[in-house]
Amino acid sequence: MGRRKSSKARLCTICGEPMRKNGTTSSGRQRWRCMRCRASSAGDGGNARGSAEFRAFLVWVTGRMTLAQAAAMLGVSPRTFIRRIQWCDTGSRAAYTRLFSRLPAPRALVTDGGAGCAAAAADTWKDTRIQRCLVHVLGNTRTDLTCRPRTDAGKDLLRLAGKLVKVRDADAAAAWLNLLNDWHTRYADIIDQRTTARDDPGNPKARAGRTWWVDPRPVETRLLPVHPPAT
Repeated sequence: MGRRKSSKARLCTICGEPMRKNGTTSSGRQRWRCMRCRASSAGDGGNARGSAEFRAFLVWVTGRMTLAQAAAMLGVSPRTFIRRIQWCDTGSRAAYTRLFSRLPAPRALVTDGGAGCAAAAADTWKDTRIQRCLVHVLGNTRTDLTCRPRTDAGKDLLRLAGKLVKVRDADAAAAWLNLLNDWHTRYADIIDQRTTARDDPGNPKARAGRTWWVDPRPVETRLLPVHPPAT
């Protein structure tokens, strides 16, 4: 279990997360270090390098500056620039909030599904519609099912995911949802598979008081029939 951050901890000026004490300077001033973006500061001096990296990152992702031009702001090569700004895209709610607060609210935001991005958008842009990227949905589905599922349920679900990226209007979306509901109905016996504490009393989840849990095996493996078909 991680150490609880003090309520008096300094907030990082880069990503907004609480910082931790990190020794002292030669003059005795307290040093602080952010464990998320690795920025550091001492006293009231701030973190010049981290601020410069974050400014360059913002200019690059929100404007028309090329990668080479953004790298020139820090006096480094494009490859070094990418390495230096990796911490700026941590995906945390605080990091996205800091980014979004500097941008005008768009009519719609398409995200990869990260919780930090969606939460920050909801906090900062109250009237913006948030849409999950359908290409990312398809990619996540392929990760779970593999590109060559072995079961009928997996094959049908992968085909259904492929149709999702072709949805263009409300009517097509409603039709796709009907197909998804049909899939759930067709394979309900497989989807509803559960492990109960009574069947596996030695499982840590049972000892923790859980009465049932979803089978932890990979999705494609779980979609295999409980009993192999007769031959």
